[in-house]
Amino acid sequence: MEERGFGFAIEALQQQLAEMNRLAAEEPSQLIDTLADSLQELLSTIEELKIAREELHQKREEMSAAHHALEAERRRYQRLFEFIPYGYLVTDAAGAIREANPAAAAMFCVGQDQLIGKSLITFIAAKSRPALNSQILKLEVGGKVQEWKLRLKPLGRQTFPAMVTVAALSALVSPQTEPPNLCWLIRNFAEHRQTDATLRETEERYHLFFEEDLTGEFISTPNGQILACNRAFARILGFASVEEAMSCNIESLYPDHKTRETYLELLQKEKKIEYRETELYRRDGQPVQLIEKAIGTFDAQGRLIEIKGYLFDITERKGLEEQLRQSQKMEAISRLSNRIAHDFNNLLVGIRGYSDLLLYHLDNSDPLRKDIEEIRKAGDRATSLTQQLLIFSRKQAFQARMVDLSDVISGMDIQNLITEDISLTLACASGLGMVKADPCQIEQIITKLVINACEAMLQGGNLIIKITNVHLDEGYARQHVDVQSGSYVMLSVSDSGTGMDEETQSHLFEPFFTTKRQEKERGLSLSTVYGIVQQSSGHITVSSRLGQGTTFTIYWPIVRELNLSPAAGSTRLIHRKHKGSETVLLVEDEESVRTAICVILKKFGYTVLEAHQGEEAMMLCKQHQGPIHLMLTDMSMPQMNGLDLAHHLKPLRPEMKVIFMSGNLNIIVDQQHSPEPQMNLLSKPFVLDDLVSRVRHVLDEGYGK
Repeated sequence: MEERGFGFAIEALQQQLAEMNRLAAEEPSQLIDTLADSLQELLSTIEELKIAREELHQKREEMSAAHHALEAERRRYQRLFEFIPYGYLVTDAAGAIREANPAAAAMFCVGQDQLIGKSLITFIAAKSRPALNSQILKLEVGGKVQEWKLRLKPLGRQTFPAMVTVAALSALVSPQTEPPNLCWLIRNFAEHRQTDATLRETEERYHLFFEEDLTGEFISTPNGQILACNRAFARILGFASVEEAMSCNIESLYPDHKTRETYLELLQKEKKIEYRETELYRRDGQPVQLIEKAIGTFDAQGRLIEIKGYLFDITERKGLEEQLRQSQKMEAISRLSNRIAHDFNNLLVGIRGYSDLLLYHLDNSDPLRKDIEEIRKAGDRATSLTQQLLIFSRKQAFQARMVDLSDVISGMDIQNLITEDISLTLACASGLGMVKADPCQIEQIITKLVINACEAMLQGGNLIIKITNVHLDEGYARQHVDVQSGSYVMLSVSDSGTGMDEETQSHLFEPFFTTKRQEKERGLSLSTVYGIVQQSSGHITVSSRLGQGTTFTIYWPIVRELNLSPAAGSTRLIHRKHKGSETVLLVEDEESVRTAICVILKKFGYTVLEAHQGEEAMMLCKQHQGPIHLMLTDMSMPQMNGLDLAHHLKPLRPEMKVIFMSGNLNIIVDQQHSPEPQMNLLSKPFVLDDLVSRVRHVLDEGYGK
């Protein structure tokens, strides 16, 4: 266009030049005017040429942009063509393949280049060809896309079902004269069905996981409407079904409106809540301890529009933690009680020993005798208190044997323990299992629980004592840290009295804790019960509500073995006074106890060698020239206990007899020693008769040799 414009301009200039030559020869004056007009026209022509050049440049830029856009579209088409997961072909009307993507080549098991020029009919199973040909004839350019099912035959492979989508497109070069091209989209129907099945399986698996997950999952609106939830959510919050849970507003499960507001404010601020402990109320009003996680969904203005929440029930775990804390607290109190009882026993040895010694030397008419007897009685009461402490701390030796609880309770006169306005019901099942326990201590338990029940029913009521066999399963054992699943004999004592609140129940088994009035005597009633039950491998629970009475339930494991050996060291008090002249080695680390025993033994004529610990006793045995007839040693001493000391001294003094003293007879078991059958044990605090009669008995009879 630019060259033609310049040609026209040159031709016009040539014509004007010829005209000017003629005018120069014929009319010189007119030549000047003509030259001016020609010059003006020339300038106009030059301006037009400039405009034409700019338009030409703009069109070239537009053509270049269109070319780049077309190239980009070609590349996009090529990528789609190359990476589409289905077979894609372009054929002519006769079925010759003009284009094929890699997926089609893989589907027909040939190279991509090898497909070009081949007929598509060769890859179609013979049975599908007639139907395909008839369908292709019906295709029209720009008509509706057709979809068929047929079987394809890859090269050297088995046929497979395929879903084929075909469209007829007009030719690009001569759309009016050339036949249309056919575009083919081929999907492996077998793989498609497998993919659908996998998808359905995945959906079912997700649905099953959502429904059966232990975590309660829900979706709700900010105002508490539940949009969706799983079965775990319904179960945790006490609903019978998912439908029932969805009909409830979640705000009604919060303890109060303020707690719900705090929850929403935190979610609005933080956008999500991560693993926060909280408490909600079940449908029946029971509290449930939870760990919650929540994720908020917000609109464009940042307003909370939906909540996706997760709840994990930790009520059982919190209960076990509380039981463990309670058990640890009771164990710490038990150790403290044992330490106090041990030290108190040592003090009582001196108090009772000197009291007995004074009474031994005083006549019945002596005016001081009554005062000393009062001191002696106080010592006896203190001894009883100490024994209860030892029972609580499970350090008191007990006479364990096979016991039928029905025999124990039939031998008790419970009716005499209660008042006339209390109705007693005793339900004792037949065929009770045997338990390993001390029958005297079981009587003590029943007596204490009955007395407690009576004190809770000052206006009268009902008292029910029930004994039966039960089986505690794994679920119960998981909820109670000191229980193993198995068969138990259950003893329950129920009253219809005033009941107790949760705070009182949490301290019920602690020593010196009491619900009695201040003017009543403080005792160790329930702490003693706790200690006896724990000592015999049992388990005790209490259930009570204010105004609804109280039930104490005790479980003793049923024992199959029958060969229980009798407790060692049981002795009978001998009331005759025995004097002697033998030599006694006294080993005791408590100076006050050692002094008191030494004084008593010397008063009765014995020669006493004193040692405060094991090594000193061994040195005395080596240095003493004469015989040592008896060693009286404390069982629990620093560095070397009494049993180890006896073993070390046996080769040096084989003729020496031994009496062990302890306020904690089970310490032998704790120290993992097995006492000999003839071992002689003297329980602290002992009275004068206990001491001198035992010493005399061992020396005379050879007991403990």
